[in-house]
Amino acid sequence: HFIGWSKLSGDSTVSYTDGQSVMNLTTEENGIVNVHAVWAPNTYTVNYYFNNQLMGSSRHTYDKSQKLTSSSALKISMTGYYFKGWSKNADLSGSTYNDESEVNNLTTTNGGTINLYAVMSANAYKINYYSEGKLAGTTNAIYDTAINLKNASKLNIAKTGYHFIGWATTNGGAVVYTDGQSVKNLATSGAYSLYAVWEANTYTINYYYGSTLLGNSSHIYDATKALTKASSFNYSNPGHTFTGWATTNGGAVVYTDGQSVKNLTTTNGATINLYMVFRTNTYTLTYNANGGTVTPATKTVTYGQAYGELALPIRAGYTFAGWYNGSTLVTNNTVVTTASNHTLTAKWTTNTATKYTVKHYIMNVNGVGYTLYATDNLTGVTDSTVPFSSVKRSITGFTYEKVLLDNKTTPEASTVTGTTIKGNGDRVINFYYSRNKYTISL
Repeated sequence: HFIGWSKLSGDSTVSYTDGQSVMNLTTEENGIVNVHAVWAPNTYTVNYYFNNQLMGSSRHTYDKSQKLTSSSALKISMTGYYFKGWSKNADLSGSTYNDESEVNNLTTTNGGTINLYAVMSANAYKINYYSEGKLAGTTNAIYDTAINLKNASKLNIAKTGYHFIGWATTNGGAVVYTDGQSVKNLATSGAYSLYAVWEANTYTINYYYGSTLLGNSSHIYDATKALTKASSFNYSNPGHTFTGWATTNGGAVVYTDGQSVKNLTTTNGATINLYMVFRTNTYTLTYNANGGTVTPATKTVTYGQAYGELALPIRAGYTFAGWYNGSTLVTNNTVVTTASNHTLTAKWTTNTATKYTVKHYIMNVNGVGYTLYATDNLTGVTDSTVPFSSVKRSITGFTYEKVLLDNKTTPEASTVTGTTIKGNGDRVINFYYSRNKYTISL
């Protein structure tokens, strides 16, 4: 802009102001005085705006390069954003000047004003996904823009015996974000770490007696828990002892009764079937010969199987009629159904033609000693009573005196009126008769 006149060409010293009244500029007649215009560069102001607020200004001189005031000096900041530059337009459109750009001649108007508007750009940041201490994947995010977290299934992460339930913001922390959740502004810049949270799988154990479900128990992966005791279930299998659990119906024992187990499956919500395994019991059979004799005295039998060959008892004077368990006849082919040690009792049929002998002795003539007079070989029912009167003889000239049994030397008391037939047939009844004496009168 024009500031005055100089007497010297190229001199910036103003000798005369614009329109100044002058006189006697020269003493020469018709002389010529040359004055030279003096120009000064225009100055203008740059105003800096952020969010419609004037943050500061700077003075600039035309034709002189000068840096724009830095955004940091102007204290321009916005969470999650970085300063991108300056726009001449309030709507932030058009090209921009970089921070601290050197500029000149933004306007030709002296005392003019140039408004610049801060252009902010959202920061980019990364979301890092960790599982079991390892980086499983990354998502690029922009501040103030919503984004769906990656699904765990697409990150190819897994933990044996566990299922994914969400993301924590600290390693080992609780769930903060769910799988695939929409999020924004997790970080203002840089990187943000999320940590997979795993929950132990649960599974059910079903307990079977054959094809009958007895009950179940719930289990958690990596947690030790005892199997339910067989005694807790309502079942009946007489003659058998529970030995453990199989993993297949009819299979061998894999787990014992009440065994502590863990991690029977890695699948969440799975069902494990266990089946009762039994051992067939053996029992001691005792023979009750019921008055007879038997060898051996006992026998081992197996529940559900035939008794097999049974001992044969002996009892003199009787015929064996079979072994009985209570009132039930038991033969070699009878199946064992008594689930305990038990006794078989012999049943006997009494013989009806058991031998016994009756001997009759008469006193010698001299009155000393006796002589066998007669022998009766008889039969009768074993252990039945033979009245002496039924077998005693009436011998002329003799009188019954006494009776001795078998090989005894002492006679039976006079109150004893009979004896029994011994089963072995060796019963001997010895009757003794004294010789009658008579008086003859002459």
